Amino acid sequence: MKIKSIGFIGVRGHYERILRCLFDYPHLRVSGVCKAGEESVHPILHWCEQHRQLPRIFDDHRVMIDSVLPDVVVICGPLESHADMAIDCIQRGIHVLIEKPVALHFKDIERLRKALTDHPHVHFAALQISRYEPGFFTACHLIREGAIGDVRLINAQKSYRLGKRGSLLRETRNLWWDHSLGRFSWNRLDIMDRRTPN
Repeated sequence: MKIKSIGFIGVRGHYERILRCLFDYPHLRVSGVCKAGEESVHPILHWCEQHRQLPRIFDDHRVMIDSVLPDVVVICGPLESHADMAIDCIQRGIHVLIEKPVALHFKDIERLRKALTDHPHVHFAALQISRYEPGFFTACHLIREGAIGDVRLINAQKSYRLGKRGSLLRETRNLWWDHSLGRFSWNRLDIMDRRTPN
């Protein structure tokens, strides 16, 4: 699989990590950037300008993916739209990197599962960035190898200080609490799952 172009939907979450990774893939072009919600996509456009890339700018993610046909799309839009945006990409055969959570309702997870089953060639991954940070990667490896014995308890919490949460977390607090998947430290749940053999 040769990836040549990438599209971005929104700027909520870890989109900047993906931009940093593009240094390792000089052949990869940002072909489209789509606004999602009220946030400005200026940070992505600024990066593109610095790296001599001229992506097309869109207000509708469907128009973007149909117009520029990126090989992969990074979804960092409003949380309540994640599943719909991902399904739109999957149904067009476009690979997806998506900010967590991938969906807010279990029914949307089932819709995602069906779309992926219907399009088995499409790669789909959540941005579980902590998974590959050296400290976490090494800790998971050592714990799985039994370096500290059986894990009986793992304590995890968000790393934001009280009162220092970004506007994204303040604005969506009620939204997250009111949905069936609740509010989790997604990276920590991933690490707990990977650290413990059972």
